[in-house]
Amino acid sequence: LIPAGVEGSYEEWIAEEVESIVEIYKKDLAHYELKETPEKGKSRQFYLDKIKSLFDDCKKGEAFIYYTGHGEKDTGNWCFKDGVISFNDIFELYMMHFRGKSLMIGSDCSYSGKWIHDCGKKLDKYGILSCGHKTRKQKILFKIFTSCQPHEEATLLTYSRKGIRYSKEDEGVLIKYDEEIKMEPAQKGQHPMHVDFRHIHCYKMPGDQCELDSTCTWEDRLGKKRERIVFLVDNLPSWYCLLISEDTFDEFKGKQDKGNIGIEKVLYSGPGKNAPSDVKKKLNLRFDMNTYASYKYTDH
Repeated sequence: LIPAGVEGSYEEWIAEEVESIVEIYKKDLAHYELKETPEKGKSRQFYLDKIKSLFDDCKKGEAFIYYTGHGEKDTGNWCFKDGVISFNDIFELYMMHFRGKSLMIGSDCSYSGKWIHDCGKKLDKYGILSCGHKTRKQKILFKIFTSCQPHEEATLLTYSRKGIRYSKEDEGVLIKYDEEIKMEPAQKGQHPMHVDFRHIHCYKMPGDQCELDSTCTWEDRLGKKRERIVFLVDNLPSWYCLLISEDTFDEFKGKQDKGNIGIEKVLYSGPGKNAPSDVKKKLNLRFDMNTYASYKYTDH
């Protein structure tokens, strides 16, 4: 746990939040070993050294770092008195000291969702396709929970109180991520995120060969909330699968209604009125199409 407090009014709620989280994990000492760092107001390097020690000393196959405090605008980086800790800082420590083990990160701060996209960009940079087959093979195993989207501010104490609990039935701590948990934060203008980069997204078992091809990037998979797939048929007839950003979708729809298709990013195309089944499968693997609706328009 990293209690990133500042002197003054924020100190009390940070202490309260950390105490509430500690009490939950104390109920599950069979699975978690708590390391307390009671010091406050320490430097960025102090906490980086603590994380390094956690990695070096951890005897289990998984570690969990939970941060609560201020998030830097536009980055979601963790704020300390002399600087910030970025996802890249954590990633570098992981690669040097913890690679091959699972790391869960809980980031309860404003703009925290940016770290999920930072992780995706890092995996794309390493050429690791968007499936757990690939991350497991490369031994880069992240699971990230954030209290809000990259562009949102987080509300004090909301996410930790709703999303973490001890379950007597499961005999362990559960981090919940469902509509019930998201309801209260959403009413306050924040929408929690969760991505398990270890999850297998193709249709194969862990020991089987992965189905993904080189087009399946984390950028595409993580961007599905901001973009839409449009299936369009023209007069030839020919079919097109277009990728349209959420911001320009209404403009595109207006052009289509007036008979002006416009120029968009064509993902796949071919003759006829229907895309082959293998194209639909590729779209699902690449963009996780099952999680949102596609749109169909016909050029008159």
